[in-house]
Amino acid sequence: LAPGLSLGIYPVLIVLTGLVGLRFGSLYAWLPLAVAAAVLGPRVWKRRQALSVWIRARRRSTVEHLILFGVVAMIVFSRLWAIRALEVPMWGDSYQHSVLTQLLLDRSGLFTDWAPYADMLTLTYHIGFHSVSAALGWVTGMSGAQSVMWMGQFLNIAAVMALYPVAKKMTRSSWAGVVAAAFAALVSTYPAYYVNWGRYTQLAGQVILPGLIWLIWTTIEQARQDDSRTARLALMGVMGLAWAGLALSHYRVLILGLLFAAATLVSGFWLLKLNRRSLLTFAAGGALGALLFTPWLLHTLEGTLTSTAAQLLATPAAQTPDSILAYNEPSSLFQAFFPATWALVALAFLIGLWRRNAYSTCLLIWTLLMIGATNPGWLGLPGAGIISNFALAIFMYLPFTVV
Repeated sequence: LAPGLSLGIYPVLIVLTGLVGLRFGSLYAWLPLAVAAAVLGPRVWKRRQALSVWIRARRRSTVEHLILFGVVAMIVFSRLWAIRALEVPMWGDSYQHSVLTQLLLDRSGLFTDWAPYADMLTLTYHIGFHSVSAALGWVTGMSGAQSVMWMGQFLNIAAVMALYPVAKKMTRSSWAGVVAAAFAALVSTYPAYYVNWGRYTQLAGQVILPGLIWLIWTTIEQARQDDSRTARLALMGVMGLAWAGLALSHYRVLILGLLFAAATLVSGFWLLKLNRRSLLTFAAGGALGALLFTPWLLHTLEGTLTSTAAQLLATPAAQTPDSILAYNEPSSLFQAFFPATWALVALAFLIGLWRRNAYSTCLLIWTLLMIGATNPGWLGLPGAGIISNFALAIFMYLPFTVV
């Protein structure tokens, strides 16, 4: 959980300080670590005896722990082996990510002037991935291009490991988490293939989103079992930071995350037994995330991203241009996985329904909502092209692997 729930710290810091004209450079990388050490250090020291007992009680390794260790070792090896001969990351996406990261390093934080690389005076692109890549550059001294390449593979590792706690919570089984991580890491084409395109901004969102899913489900569970206000406030705070980090990492993945929240509400009153406390914590976490993201959202009005999205939403389904229809060809979604995988996923969803597994049902509703949102023309709705079938195809490993 740690990588996904920590990833949002860096873009939130860079954006909120940068929009008021502050640039802290390498402090962006070191400040969160220093604050964490100052807060946690005394607490760990004070509770050192209790922690020692806790560690000894859990020191025994189980078979699934050992296999998980082996799976993680293979993930790390395969991801780093893939870039062993590269000096810079691959494909066109990596070029723009390298330029943006280098400018963050050169300007010590947020910027608007892209000189000398491009004749642009606005920055409205999601900068979550570039923020953590710049943090890596500040710590190691690597260039923007090298930071992008290495951070991209670190996130590829983290994206797979982030599936473990979600699968474990859905099934109450550590083995399910091991299988999910192994399938996503060593069987599924995605996210391993991202290295070929440098599609790392979407990947950053997909590191955060599993942690957010886990938080939302945990919030529902704890609200039913725990009256602790401190626990609810902690969940709310981390959830707000995760939502803001997701929004700053990838706008499309943010939409998919909001669809997950909708699926949770739809299935919640039926199977998850939502109560007033869980709804309030859920809503408060989302509101905090929206509050942290709003300054950047208002800033994006200077660019063309917002106006382009508004134009797509205003175009009736019957008037969707042929270029958009070709760009959003649904075949890419169905070709992303082998037919056997689709059959296995369908069977898993049916088993989840039969066993009345609330979380599996939530994932099924989410999957249907995502396919509908990506192909709104099927329902006579506007907005085709905002989320492409290709973007969804390379995202679907997440719910498919877990289920």
